Amino acid sequence: MSTQSAQCATTVVKALTDIVGAAWRRSGIVLAAASVALILPAGNCRAESSKTSTKSNTCVACHRTAETAKEFAPWAQDQFLHWYGAVHGQKAVTCEKCHGGDPKHPDKNGAHRDIVPSRDTKSPVYFKNLPETCGKCHKAVSDQFATSKHYRELKDDRLAPSCTTCHGFEMDVGSVNPLQLAGRCSLCHNTDDPGVKPEVAEAARKALEHVLDTERELEQAVIAVGLLGDGSSCAARIMLRIDEGKRQLRLSSRHWHAFDLDAFEKELTAVRSIAEQARKEALAKIGAEKP
Repeated sequence: MSTQSAQCATTVVKALTDIVGAAWRRSGIVLAAASVALILPAGNCRAESSKTSTKSNTCVACHRTAETAKEFAPWAQDQFLHWYGAVHGQKAVTCEKCHGGDPKHPDKNGAHRDIVPSRDTKSPVYFKNLPETCGKCHKAVSDQFATSKHYRELKDDRLAPSCTTCHGFEMDVGSVNPLQLAGRCSLCHNTDDPGVKPEVAEAARKALEHVLDTERELEQAVIAVGLLGDGSSCAARIMLRIDEGKRQLRLSSRHWHAFDLDAFEKELTAVRSIAEQARKEALAKIGAEKP
């Protein structure tokens, strides 16, 4: 390939990553539903801010080029595009944060120093090490997962899920929807082996859908309070109850990553009750509640 052709190809790859990233951000694929934000709280990572440019990061600068991309299989190229357009790319959680390496080194060998393949047990992205690697930013979620049977079996070298089992390895964390989740749970929880509780996959799907239902109930309650007007003496009081419901919904995430679906559903039911009562009280105050 000539120098001019290589430069042209690199320009195309960079343009493609920019276009894909922008399209995904506009479409909302990165965070498919507000429910995901509740059960996947934002990480408290000391990574670069989203306003920090990744241009000075040699990992990103190199992997964006056509010359680098052609060295990888299509699925590996796809991983970079997923990362670039998703929340980790937006927040500048760059390659070395998970894989290691030196993002300031100007050459390939120096930048890749100390990086080992993901199949190596010493790799931070080896499947058994993912809870600790992801936990550097998502500590609360990692701590919740560490209380689960899944985590214990993962560490005991048994067949068990890790972070990417549910959230995918494409780095577009947050886009899992109820049907996708059921499909991933059913990889283990299926009728081929009744001993692993095949009903769990459906229960997980319903639980995630119930999060969406609960959010809608809370939003309807907020709308009803808004109809009272700013001058209503009871509006502030009802809103306090709605805010408490939202707080409880956020806290319910501690059961989700611990895979305690019964406790999770119980808290969702309690929050929906708060929202329904608040909505009915607000509508009654404006005479809109039907007998």
